[in-house]
Amino acid sequence: RSLQHGHPGLLFGGDRVLRLLLFWGMFLPLNNELSVDRALGKTPSKFNYVTTPFSAALVIQVLALYFYAGVSKLQDTSWIHGHAFEEALSLFPGILAPRIWAWRALFPAMTYFTIIFEILAPLSLLFLPRSSVPGRLALWGLILFNFALAGIFEVSFFPWVCLVGCLVLIDPKSEGQTEHSTFFRRITLFSATVVGILPILPLS
Repeated sequence: RSLQHGHPGLLFGGDRVLRLLLFWGMFLPLNNELSVDRALGKTPSKFNYVTTPFSAALVIQVLALYFYAGVSKLQDTSWIHGHAFEEALSLFPGILAPRIWAWRALFPAMTYFTIIFEILAPLSLLFLPRSSVPGRLALWGLILFNFALAGIFEVSFFPWVCLVGCLVLIDPKSEGQTEHSTFFRRITLFSATVVGILPILPLS
């Protein structure tokens, strides 16, 4: 933390999120589930459920990230008036930004959708079974939301860190489904690789 605060101009939201995830992860057996060896199938899973105050804190930390992001937007006039999406696209255009401008008429709807989704998705995952249809829709929605964020906006590795965070929301029962398990293992490997490589790339 002291190293990050020593260079605040280089910080992104992803740095803070990664620090929080790693803090709670210190108290959990993540090497048995969320690791490169596990993603490659070299290490067999030893746990289905880990129920500790720290596992609860990690899940709540991830959900709180989205929930309070949505709530905080309700206090910003640009979000209330539906201009925030367009303003953000102007300031932080990503690789898909030129194509997104063709849908400018939908920008107000995208703005309001972001607020509603960031509030309702974590509430669904907190109060509804994650194996239920609403739970699965919320989880897949968060995953797609972060992929869209990575392509539309230039926000460094923030969405990739959030993708890693989404993995703790997966219902362990789904590990029995081969295609589901393989898909999320690939996401683990890909996201972990991106998170590891991006911070050391030269800044443009």
